[in-house]
Amino acid sequence: MSDILNDIDEALKRDKAEKFWKENGPTLIAGAVMLVVFTGIFSGWNAWKAHTARQQTAILMDAMTGTNQPQDLITAADLLKGGPRAMALLNAAGDHIRNDKQADAMALYNTLADDGSVPSDYRDLARVMGARIAFDTRTDATDLKALYAPVAKIANDAKNPWVLHAAIQAAIIAGEGLNDYKGALNHLNVVLQSETAPASMKERARALDHIYVLRLSEQK
Repeated sequence: MSDILNDIDEALKRDKAEKFWKENGPTLIAGAVMLVVFTGIFSGWNAWKAHTARQQTAILMDAMTGTNQPQDLITAADLLKGGPRAMALLNAAGDHIRNDKQADAMALYNTLADDGSVPSDYRDLARVMGARIAFDTRTDATDLKALYAPVAKIANDAKNPWVLHAAIQAAIIAGEGLNDYKGALNHLNVVLQSETAPASMKERARALDHIYVLRLSEQK
């Protein structure tokens, strides 16, 4: 009797399995095929990215060791994307600064700041560096408020990696350019309260803070 019950139980199980497979088999097969396809695509994509990264790094390194600077870096930047492109332009701008070509350096910083293809951290660094040159070489026609605004935005973003550098520059533009000593002091306070600011940066912030406190008292 038990053998008959076992046979019936096995038959029911087979019927259920066959019914389940008929109803869901095509979907399961399609899912398995898609999994294999997407796994292949993902692996291929990772391999392509790794290959591209190696190519980009090689181009950047060749440009950085070139003998015709900064032109080698500027030429390489046209072949690069993302971080490597930003590094090429930043290094080229630095070379211009070392050769006292401030206008050429600022042009490269502006190009990088407006380049949406590179990570935002690089663009923000270019904005701060460009603003520093623009302020140092300002004329009566310089729109100081327009120059101040993007730097102040970075300085007010605690998560930005350049917040301290931006805070110093925003304070200088606010204090020296706009006579906004209160605003300048607020920016400097970011540096003075920071636990990660280098000693030299804090020393500069304290010196500026002393000057702007005196000017603010005179302004009142």
